[in-house]
Amino acid sequence: MKELFELTRRQARRMWLVTSIIDEINLMGIEEFARFFAKVTSMIKRNVDVYLPYINSEALEPKHLEMIRTFADIIIQIYVKDGQHFLKINKTPEGNMSPPYRLVFTDEEPYIALW
Repeated sequence: MKELFELTRRQARRMWLVTSIIDEINLMGIEEFARFFAKVTSMIKRNVDVYLPYINSEALEPKHLEMIRTFADIIIQIYVKDGQHFLKINKTPEGNMSPPYRLVFTDEEPYIALW
């Protein structure tokens, strides 16, 4: 990870890292993942990069979700209820939350609308 950060710095670019938390936990184990997650989020915040981990929240124990919530600046929840897709902001750096918005798929850019 440090090498990737250094490479993006030398090229005057920002890094966008997108990963599956479940895959990382399966690869490393939960304790090693917790250390990895803390390190990565710290490096990301220092360097103004973006880390977008995604997860099925039902696949983790509540204590592990709380650990992720502690380190995350922003948490966006996307879910399906009664056949409709919803998006909800569960955490911002200011601690705010949003009501759930219905996601509507369109034929025009950006191809998604919030209702």
